[in-house]
Amino acid sequence: MKSEKIIVLDGTPSGVDDLSRAREALMAELRKSAREVSIVELREEKFAHCTGCFQCWLKTPGMCRFADRGREIVAAMVQSDVVPLFTPVTFGGYSSTLKKLVDRWVQCALPFFTKRQGETHHPKRYPRFPRLLALGVQREPSAGEAAIFKTLVGRNALNFDPPSFASEVVAAGGSAAAMS
Repeated sequence: MKSEKIIVLDGTPSGVDDLSRAREALMAELRKSAREVSIVELREEKFAHCTGCFQCWLKTPGMCRFADRGREIVAAMVQSDVVPLFTPVTFGGYSSTLKKLVDRWVQCALPFFTKRQGETHHPKRYPRFPRLLALGVQREPSAGEAAIFKTLVGRNALNFDPPSFASEVVAAGGSAAAMS
């Protein structure tokens, strides 16, 4: 029985179409085990950049001060079981399209401090956070950029404390079998 709700955050920038094979391979794999799989193509969404005002911590707890699609996407994300991040690897990081939304995750944390793995972090605002899966796609293979990407995903996971996370980097022109 399919039991998971998955929301894919697609950080593919406008005008980029050479990642479709990797995205379709990801979607096919996810549909095998989930009762509901949806995709948010972030390039088509209008939402503000996080300004670091921290009103989501103090004035409007848990909600960004910008009443836009970013608020709705983060709410849907928190209600999911798994959130795959799909992005071209850009200098070892997320695309700017995806990074803009990842910055908005700060509303999912409390303005207090806790220790995790010997480091100071903010505790979760909500009792649960979805599992994270990050799939980075490279046009030109670079072991260094792949390592940076995986480290970045791990650091974001440490900050937001999901029950589990995984990351992988694949080649844009790779076969669908190699991506699954």
